[in-house]
Parts: sequence; C-alpha cells; structure tokens
Amino acid sequence: MDLKQFEQRIQHTSRPAIVELWAPWCGPCKMMEPSLKQAAQKYTGKVDLIRINADSSQEIVRHLKVFGIPTMIGYKDGSELFRKTGAQSTGSIEAVFERALLGEQKSSSAGSPGKLARILRLSVGVLLVAAGWFLGREWLLMAAGGVVLFSAVYDRCPIYQAVVPRIRGWIHK
Repeated sequence: MDLKQFEQRIQHTSRPAIVELWAPWCGPCKMMEPSLKQAAQKYTGKVDLIRINADSSQEIVRHLKVFGIPTMIGYKDGSELFRKTGAQSTGSIEAVFERALLGEQKSSSAGSPGKLARILRLSVGVLLVAAGWFLGREWLLMAAGGVVLFSAVYDRCPIYQAVVPRIRGWIHK
C-alpha cells in the first residue's frame, strides 16, 4: 500500500479503523498477532483493522512519524485519535478497538506531559543527576533525578505501557 492509497482508505472509511504497523522480523509483532486477529474478528463490521508492513511501506511510516514497531493508531472520521507503541496484551488490544469504536481520544488528563512539561522535567532530572554526581556521588539525589527524568518519558516506554494495565487489573479485582 502506498501513501495515497493509505490516506484514501483512512479518509473514506465509514467505520473507525486501527492501523497496525508491523514487520515480519519483529518478535512483539508476532506475539500480538493472534490477539490482534481475535479482536479484529470480534469487532468485524464495527472497526476495521489495517495492517501495514513497515518494511515495505516506508513512505507511510515516515508520514505517520512512527519510530517504533509495533505501533497501533486509532482513526475515526479520518482523524487520528490515539496511538500505542510496543507490545500490547490481549486486554489492551481489545481496549484499543473499543476506544476507536467509541471515538475516544487520548485525553490530556491521562497524565501524558505536554511538550513544555516534558522539557522542564528532562532539564530538572539532568540537573539533579549532575548535582548528585558532582557532590560526591550522592546516590539519593541521582536516583531522584532518574525518577524525574522517567516522569518526562514514561508515557512512551513500552515496558511501562505493558505493565501498568496489568497492575491496574490486579488492583481493581
């Protein structure tokens, strides 16, 4: 599929769509495939699944600014609602289809820092780590800097995205 075909398909679909960017060599992609097919079958006629091989569709990957696979992007009425990068659990994949069906966008209240907050957190984290280093290897100060650094990028961490839904599931049982 080329970029023009992709844009036409996204713009002219009457149903929400999940676009999955994957590659044949990608282990997490292979791991997710059965759950993805199961969710697609469950939502047949309600949500379309568009699987794009990232290796053979580099133009689309660049256009969408995808930097890691697997990546799933939810679309409704031609507009991107959300994206998730990294391996997803079966429950998380079904939640992605449900969010697309309901047209739920990633809300700012979900905790993802904005660009300015991200830059500020990165700066403060680096300063704390550097201060800890130059004050005689103050490990507590350096650890605090690491926590602040992670708070700037946690929403992009695939391990965090895979672990948090499981923890929330245990808490809410």
